[in-house]
Amino acid sequence: MRVGITGTPGVGKSTILNSFDTKLKKIHLFDWAREFYHSSNEEIEVCIDDMTSYFSGYDDVIFEGHLAHYLPLDKVIVLRCDPLLLKERYALRKYSNKKTLDNLECEALDLILIESINIHGKEKIYEYDTTKKTVKEACDYIQSVIEGKAKPQVGIVDRSEYILTLDGHDLVE
Repeated sequence: MRVGITGTPGVGKSTILNSFDTKLKKIHLFDWAREFYHSSNEEIEVCIDDMTSYFSGYDDVIFEGHLAHYLPLDKVIVLRCDPLLLKERYALRKYSNKKTLDNLECEALDLILIESINIHGKEKIYEYDTTKKTVKEACDYIQSVIEGKAKPQVGIVDRSEYILTLDGHDLVE
C-alpha cells in the first residue's frame, strides 16, 4: 500500500506523521529532496519525474509532503486547515508576505485537493480538516483510512470566504 499525506504547508503533515504509529515506512519528502539534491536550502525545486522515478519500487509506505499527491498512490489524505490559523503558523516560521499569501491562496482555492482529484480521482481522496483536531484525532483518522474503515471524501472544506479577503491582502498585512 502506498499512502500520501499532502496539503498546503502548515496544515500539520509532518507533525501528524511524526506522531503516527505504523508499520508502514514513513518518508518525509522534504528530507528526501534535501538529500537527493544535496541541498540545505529551505526551498528546493523538485523535479516530479525525479521523485516518481526514485520511489517507483517502494511499497508499504506513507509519503508526506506538499508534493506527495504527485506520486502513484493507493490513498491520498489531503489535510486542510483554516487560513487564519495557517497565517499564525507562517508568522512563527517567518514566511515572507508573498510566501504567506501564496500558501493562503492555495488553501483557500483548494489547489492541492483539486490537483489530487485530477491525478487520482475522487475514489482515492480523503480530505480531512485539521483546524480543530488534535494530533491524536488526525492519527486515528489516518489509521482508519489505512485500515479501510474511512470512506473517501472530498468537498468537506469550504474556504471560499477567504478568497475576497486574500484579494485585498487583509490576511497578510
